[in-house]
Amino acid sequence: MIQLVSAPEDFAVSLAEAKQHLRVEDDAQNTLIELYLQAATLAAENFLGRALVNQTWDFFTDGFPADGSGVAIPKPPLLEVLGVFYSYGGGAETEVPAASYRIDRSGPDNVLIPAELYGTWPTSTAVRIRFRAGYVDMSEPPVNRVPESIKAAILLTVGHLFANRESVVIGSTAVDMPRGAEWLLRPHRVALGMA
Repeated sequence: MIQLVSAPEDFAVSLAEAKQHLRVEDDAQNTLIELYLQAATLAAENFLGRALVNQTWDFFTDGFPADGSGVAIPKPPLLEVLGVFYSYGGGAETEVPAASYRIDRSGPDNVLIPAELYGTWPTSTAVRIRFRAGYVDMSEPPVNRVPESIKAAILLTVGHLFANRESVVIGSTAVDMPRGAEWLLRPHRVALGMA
């Protein structure tokens, strides 16, 4: 299970970029455009299985792997692990010292593994990993670095929502979300699922 702790403070696409894409020059529809930006970003994140803009999550598992292997952290790209906590038999949480684990970034997933010095995980029946994720350049101040093709897909979706404010049926053909948005997102997708 995964639970959002701290939502992004920014959109993957700025309001100014969306207004330019929509050819909107006044501010009368800003609230509506921001709503569409939020919906399009969430749809993209759900499709991709990724976090786009700096956000904090808790990831819960039923314990550490008994064989000492790693735990894949969802919602890439991972910025940092803020804490690893475990409990046994419903007891109080205990924090795992940061020196006793590390992140293996060598494969397609970010995997939390025991540090060589420790080599094993504590016995547990519940684990919570708090982490930050998103496309962020950690310069000072941090800057969002969402790939341009993902931003373009979000803009296509915002444009579709803005132009078609109701469920649209023309004749007997329903107008779906733009396929171009999916084509732009698909190369970045990590959660393949059924679609």
